[in-house]
Amino acid sequence: MRMVCVVLGIVMTVAIIGCGKKVQPAMGSGSVVALVRSEANREAADLLTQSLEEDRYTVPRREKPFRVTAIGIDALADHHYDKNVILLCDVSEGGKILKEVRRILDDEDRRRLGGGEPVVVFKTDTWGTYQNVVVVAAPTAQGLLSTVRAKSPDISDRLENETVEVMVRFFSEQSEIPGLRSQIVNRYGWSLRLPEGYVLKSEKADVPLVRFERPAPPRVIYVHWFDGADVLDLESAVELRKKIAWEQYDEDEIAEGKVRGGAAVLGGNAAVRIEGLWRNAKYTIGGPFITYLVSAPECDRTLMLDLVLYAPGIEQIAYLREMEAIARTLICCAE
Repeated sequence: MRMVCVVLGIVMTVAIIGCGKKVQPAMGSGSVVALVRSEANREAADLLTQSLEEDRYTVPRREKPFRVTAIGIDALADHHYDKNVILLCDVSEGGKILKEVRRILDDEDRRRLGGGEPVVVFKTDTWGTYQNVVVVAAPTAQGLLSTVRAKSPDISDRLENETVEVMVRFFSEQSEIPGLRSQIVNRYGWSLRLPEGYVLKSEKADVPLVRFERPAPPRVIYVHWFDGADVLDLESAVELRKKIAWEQYDEDEIAEGKVRGGAAVLGGNAAVRIEGLWRNAKYTIGGPFITYLVSAPECDRTLMLDLVLYAPGIEQIAYLREMEAIARTLICCAE
């Protein structure tokens, strides 16, 4: 009996230690970035911060897509579980940042950096799950500044993409509404993963149109589909969106001069992505929208995903990212 107790005690101790090491989810908003830098590399940090804070979405009032907090390496422990962490590293400085960078990089990237080559590396789940960590490193301070100057737009674009992709993964692993995707597939032949909080609000008998909603603030995802798999250009896609919004959304319009877009890929299919501002003169309301028009030749179908937000007076980019992540779960020809 005594031996059993000893064994149980050891097992419980191991279990407690294991629980202490369990990786927790990254906390906070996907818009938050902790930027780790030394005082000597402040110029590179300021340049990257400027790029990260530039406009990325069409919203009624200017918002910073990423809110950057510059910190020293000694403060990193307090930010281990932030959604986004960037480490700027000048190898010639040595010190704690270089040690942390070497721990994060794999063997190949360490060899590249040791051989005098700058590296820009994206990692996920380094300290917390659903987290993005970016390492920007170069052999010298001047090399680091040059790397940031050349790569900061690409880093900003990639971090935006990875922020949305982390949300896609979270929906599929943690937050998807049970059973709803199967219900959609069985009824319509396409698929979306929707996180908790969205409801199937309405569908129309006379046209193929489904509407999902989430309140506070109101977010609406319209899905339309048509026979045929034509790939439209931007101008034609905008005109189609105008027509459908007027007829199906109680006379919604696109605000003049507040629309942009271009070619995209969604669900592995060619698409046109539009973003802009909508308005409704009848109700004196409006807000941002994102629209995807997707060609699916494998099932001879074209789908239109319309992501519409009404959130006056509050920051809106986080909600647009959420809906963008939902759009990226689209399967045009689901079985």
